[in-house]
Amino acid sequence: MIKPLLKELRHVLLHTLLAVTVWVLPHNLHFRAFRLIARLRWLIPVQTGLSSMLKHLPELQPYRHSITLGHALHQIVDQADYYLTHKYGNNWLKQNLQIEGRILSAHLAGKPAPVLLTPHYGQGFWALYYFRHVLGLPVAWLHLPPPAVSQLGQKLASRHGRKRIRRVEMLAGCRPIPTGGSIQAMQSCLQQGNAVLAMPDVPPAPSRSHLPISLVGRQAAIPAGTLQMAARERAPVYMYTVYLDRSTGKRKLKLNGPYIGLSAEDLAAKFAEMLNTALSTDPAAWHLWPWIELFLGSEPANKQGATQHCSGQGSNRQGK
Repeated sequence: MIKPLLKELRHVLLHTLLAVTVWVLPHNLHFRAFRLIARLRWLIPVQTGLSSMLKHLPELQPYRHSITLGHALHQIVDQADYYLTHKYGNNWLKQNLQIEGRILSAHLAGKPAPVLLTPHYGQGFWALYYFRHVLGLPVAWLHLPPPAVSQLGQKLASRHGRKRIRRVEMLAGCRPIPTGGSIQAMQSCLQQGNAVLAMPDVPPAPSRSHLPISLVGRQAAIPAGTLQMAARERAPVYMYTVYLDRSTGKRKLKLNGPYIGLSAEDLAAKFAEMLNTALSTDPAAWHLWPWIELFLGSEPANKQGATQHCSGQGSNRQGK
């Protein structure tokens, strides 16, 4: 009983700190405060992710302290973006988000509508803001909803997860697409001229088809559905990551594509290449380190925990 109550208390304290930071402090002090909050180890449990990261990237061991702080900071900023996007808009984005790459004007007009792919890496809320409010591109995000009923210790986190999903809907201008029967929903969105956003780096469920990739030098697998749909529909595919400068808090959105006419296997290889590049740049930014064995192992993967962890990112995240 004590441990679940402590989890609920930790959630309250963390989000109280983030909300007060965003709404009370001047904007130029926000990131300094986030870096201080990241040092409060009790609020941000990162040990499981850190252990997995160092197991698969042992060369990072000499930088353990920096990696630990970085892993916590990425989770802090991901949560803080929920509050930042309530308070700020275009001016914040112009000052803090650099764009590299572009989406073709024809695809912005929905001729045909694009598929966007991004990993559970960094922070995704401002990317959604950019797509909808700067480019004018509505985006439907494919996600796994939090459970309707949660156990003590996860109740507030699940409630906040639902609030993040509603925030993603407002930022992206489209109703998110819950997983389960999602292929038809994605096809319908594309036919209506709306982009579809998916985050394929989740452990594949045992009953679903998957595609092989290479991840941190190991053979791994990701779900095939979205990539097969994009290839079958010949939709233009754009892949992107959002990088965080850990010294300034500024972001860089790197867009790759369009990829048109590629097979699902080729799209998976392109996605894996992008994710591995991101992991070599800042491995602490990937949110799914605690579940990496489910990508790599031969055991049937249960993806529930991993996808719920990042619910709302578009992260992202996204929504990241």
